[in-house]
Amino acid sequence: MAEKAIEAKKKGQKKSSEDYTYVGMVFHRLTRHKLAMVGAFMLIFILLFVFVGPLIWRIDPNTQIEGLNGLFNPASHAHPMGTDDYGRDVLARMFFGGRISLFIGFLSAMTSTLLGAVVGLVAGYYGGWADNTLMRFTDAM
Repeated sequence: MAEKAIEAKKKGQKKSSEDYTYVGMVFHRLTRHKLAMVGAFMLIFILLFVFVGPLIWRIDPNTQIEGLNGLFNPASHAHPMGTDDYGRDVLARMFFGGRISLFIGFLSAMTSTLLGAVVGLVAGYYGGWADNTLMRFTDAM
């Protein structure tokens, strides 16, 4: 019986669910879902943009171009996305602003997860009126 299974694998037949580890099965299902892959590539692009971009583009986001010729400049070789109304490079500001936005999003997600877990634990442990009160409060939120 085992010899037939080995021969079947050698012939190039598809793997069964028993051949995958749990992580392998999750990764396989994720790669088969096209919309999930689009989202994963977008997330990877954003992370690379905000963390690797400042290493390549070494302009300080707060440096202002002196004089009136630096205000509201359109895209150029020196400033690919132009400058703002204070003469600061828009691309450099996007790099550093993206870091702050990702940090705030991650922090708020972790805070809401922690708060939800605590409320769920208290509601589950005490039950009864505490559960009903906490769930109505959660519904109102």
